[in-house]
Amino acid sequence: MIDLEPQTLEEAVAEYLGNSTGIINLYDAERELMGKSGGHVSIEIFRHINGNRGIISKNGKLSIQQVAGNIVNQYESYCFDEQDVRNTIINLLLSGMTKTEMRLLITENRLREYTKEKNYYQQKPCQ
Repeated sequence: MIDLEPQTLEEAVAEYLGNSTGIINLYDAERELMGKSGGHVSIEIFRHINGNRGIISKNGKLSIQQVAGNIVNQYESYCFDEQDVRNTIINLLLSGMTKTEMRLLITENRLREYTKEKNYYQQKPCQ
C-alpha cells in the first residue's frame, strides 16, 4: 500500500491547490506573480495559463497570502512556515503545472520512489 500523505511542503501545497477551484483572486495573483517573475510574465499569457488551471479566478475570494494561511492551518501538524508556503504557492503557479498535475504530484512522487527502490534491488549483482 502506498502512503499518499504529503511528505514535503511542495506536496502539501500541490494537494491543496489541486483540490481547490477558483480560490485565488486573479488580480492579487497577477500582482504577486508579476513581482516574483521580475515582470517577465505578460498578463495575457498569465491569464491564459492560469485560466486553464482553475485555481485562479476573477471571482476568487482569497489572496495568495490568505491561501498560505489556510494551508498552514490545514497541515498544522507539519509546522510549515507561512512565508515558505506562500513562496511554494507562487513557485507552483509559475511552474506551468496544471491543476490535475498538482493533484497527482504525490502519487507520481511515490511511484517514482517505488520504481527507484525496485530498480536498486534488481540491479545488485549476485556474488
